[in-house]
Formats: sequence, C-alpha cells, structure tokens
Amino acid sequence: MKVLVTGGCGFIGSNLIDELVDRGYSVVNVDNLSADNDQFYFNSSKRVQNYHFDICDTKQLIDVSKGCEFIFHLAAESRLGAAIADPRKAISSNIEGVVSVLETAKTNKMKGIVFSSTSAIYGLNTNFPLKETEKENCLNAYSSTKYAAELFLRNYYEIYGIKSVILRYFNVYGERSPKSGQYALVLGIFEKLLKSGKPLTVTGDGTQERDFIHVKDIALANIKCIEQYDTNPKMWEADVFNVGYGETKTINELANALSDSIVYIQKPPGEAFSNLSDNTKFKSSTGWTPTIKVLDWIKENLYNINS
Repeated sequence: MKVLVTGGCGFIGSNLIDELVDRGYSVVNVDNLSADNDQFYFNSSKRVQNYHFDICDTKQLIDVSKGCEFIFHLAAESRLGAAIADPRKAISSNIEGVVSVLETAKTNKMKGIVFSSTSAIYGLNTNFPLKETEKENCLNAYSSTKYAAELFLRNYYEIYGIKSVILRYFNVYGERSPKSGQYALVLGIFEKLLKSGKPLTVTGDGTQERDFIHVKDIALANIKCIEQYDTNPKMWEADVFNVGYGETKTINELANALSDSIVYIQKPPGEAFSNLSDNTKFKSSTGWTPTIKVLDWIKENLYNINS
C-alpha cells in the first residue's frame, strides 16, 4: 500500500515513516523543512519518496500523492512559542495546510486522513481523566488552529464524505525529540542538559503531572487507524480519539530518575497542572495498547548518558 505522510522529517513523522517502511508500506513524504528542529530525518529506503515543499501548494501535493490510499497529516506549526509569536504562520500551516490536504484527498479519491491533533485543545480543564467529550478550552493560537483544523475535517466529512480520524496526542517523548528552544519537550531538554553536564531545570515546584506517551506508541496508533478502515468504519467519520498512556508522572519523578542536580525556575503562565488522558475509546476501537513506560525508557536511554 502507498501512503502520504506530511511533515515526515520531524520528530513524530520520521518515526512513523520508519515504522511504515518496516511494515512494507510505500511512502510519499512531504516536508518543507521549516520547523525549528535540531535536525531533520530522512528515511533512505527505496520505499520512500521525499519531497521538499509547502503542503499549502495544493497542486503539487495532488501531483506527488497520486496513487496514495491514505494521508497521515502531521505537518503543522507545532511549537507553542512560535504560534504565539506569529499567529498568521500558525493559521497558514495548521488551517490552510489541512484544507490543502483535504482537497488533495478529495481530488485523488483517497480512502481517508489520519490527523495529528493535540490535547492542548482541552486547555486548563480539570475533569480528569480527560475524555473526548470534554469541552474545548483553547488558550492560544496553537491549540485554536489545531481545533479549527478538526472542524474542517468534520466539515469535509459531512459535505464531501472525506473520511478522517482525529488523534489528540498527549505528551509525546522518545527518540528524535526536540531539545532546543523555550518550548522544547521536557525530556529533550533534560537530555541536552545531561549531555552538557548542567543541572536539570524544572518549572514551578515540579509537582505538575503529565501523561507521557512514547513516539513509537504514537506511530503504532496511526497505523492501527488504517488497519481498522474496513472493520471499524464508524471511527472514520471524523471522530476524535485521545492517544495518551493513561497515567501521569510528575516532572519531579522524571528529573529525580536522572539527576541529583536540579534547579527550579519560574513556572510559565497558563500551564496546566495535569493532563491525564482517558484512552479507553481508542483502545476499545482499535485494540491498540501503549507498551513503553516513561520511567523505564528514561532508565534505559538517559540514565547513563554521562557514564
């Protein structure tokens, strides 16, 4: 089977492409390489065609994706700080981009789209564990544009019959995680600090909780969706699913597992205390189960980083 991946050179996208190739899929990867990443990743397999252009170029996207059956749409302005600093860019990437993807699926008569969304849409809601029925509480341009993209997916399903699945990721970590910038992911920051021999920096008092989900479990969740296309058509009606581990760890637990040298700094405004997911809906719909525990991964991959 041939599939299109947008944003396939980034953290999650590159891990997804590697998993797809290992499973025998042929992949068209489109990435404009504009993200503020430490590094971009290209799968060199003969099964992968890599293209460098903006997904808002709908004509080119239609041309390169002919013959693809599904789209995994990950390309986005995914950094909170960048979206706040330049909302217009977030609108272009996250809203105009999803419309371009939808038009591509419609023109090329594809089976459907797996859309990477975010738990940031729940904002500061505290009805834990968070269910998909929880009211949205978008706090910034990042979450607002991702939610708008979800609405467009629902519009295109209702009006044109374009099928999609919406996956709201919680705190993704793992290999190739971004390590730079104010809003880099916490474990990526910890890894960078450990390598440089510096103390770990923790915002606030470190008691805030996060639902950490490994990037490989995210990749497998994406693939599970297309595997369920024929057996579970209901989920392809632009339905929303939480993809988290289903338990939380405090930032202190992560930091203490890695180092005795910790510095506490001021907590940024508007930071949620917890974001525990209820992943029951996705697990029961697909049979997917997360397999990698964050503290186990830390001990295996980061604990002896300076040994």
